Amino acid sequence: MLTRKNLFVAVLLFVAVKIHSQQHKVDSLTIALKKYNEKHKGKILSLADTLKVNLLSDLYYYTVNYEPDNAFNYATESLEISKKIKYRKGVAFAYADLARIHSSRANFALALESLKNSNKIFLELKDNLQIAHNDSQIGVILSKKGNFPEAVSNFFKALKGYENAGEELSVGYTYVNIGISYKQRKEYKQALEYYNTALKIFKKLNTVDSRFGTAGTYSNIGNIYLEQGNYEKSLETLHKSLKLAEEFENPYQFAESYQSIGENYLKLGKYDTALEAYSKAIDYCNEISDKSGIANSNINSGYCYFKKGNTQKAISNINFGLAIAKETGILLWQKKKQTSNET
Repeated sequence: MLTRKNLFVAVLLFVAVKIHSQQHKVDSLTIALKKYNEKHKGKILSLADTLKVNLLSDLYYYTVNYEPDNAFNYATESLEISKKIKYRKGVAFAYADLARIHSSRANFALALESLKNSNKIFLELKDNLQIAHNDSQIGVILSKKGNFPEAVSNFFKALKGYENAGEELSVGYTYVNIGISYKQRKEYKQALEYYNTALKIFKKLNTVDSRFGTAGTYSNIGNIYLEQGNYEKSLETLHKSLKLAEEFENPYQFAESYQSIGENYLKLGKYDTALEAYSKAIDYCNEISDKSGIANSNINSGYCYFKKGNTQKAISNINFGLAIAKETGILLWQKKKQTSNET
């Protein structure tokens, strides 16, 4: 029986994971899966194969933040087997897992469809905690698409589910997500209130996962200072985030923070330093197939090259970024063409 928690996104690309002995666990699970396949080679699939589904599901859990392509394959195989053996809970988890990766790749329609399929089953199973996880993911996707009222509505649905289940860590992450939605509407006072509420929860818990939450929340607070033009305080807060994130070596957090650091230096007119940060951000975004981050970093790199007088390189980077934004329907990054960095 599947017992692990379904992963959910926070801070748009923010996931709580247990990282100690990460590679050791992946290696052990890979060996177990290989032995299982050898033992059952040629046999017809049956409900007894839930063990294989569980192995694939666990492999997804431990690789999604570091090897997303492999994680996608694990979730896909888990879904196929679960459907064949009519393992409803396995199907529901696999759909939610696939949605997580679809969302990070900016395949929002596929992500929402997968979450809809997952929630339909979890409703039948009366698994309110997993429904809350899915509602949180839906909120993140709607926020990425610019539909903030519906995003916040889904976050509050998730928040209620987490509070009822006593899931304090998830409550903290959901407050972060709500804060992000207010920040994107430039309602900074409300955003900071939700971020600070989350920080109190994370610091009280003081676990590996909550420290990861603290790192991500500092990153988001740094982004508010950035938008307010307080670049010194923004950089100070973002570097706090990076220092904490080094404990986890998580490419999602590095990608997020380096994008923001780059934008600070762009605003300050320190274009070479900004380009260094964007280059790191692009590397991490490519590692996790984060198309929205790739688009954003290339567009802003283009602005840097323009300010340095390298018009050809500027046009190349900006057009490349905008093409990705248009292809994937990333509303927020498409708006970059008209807005923030025209300095």
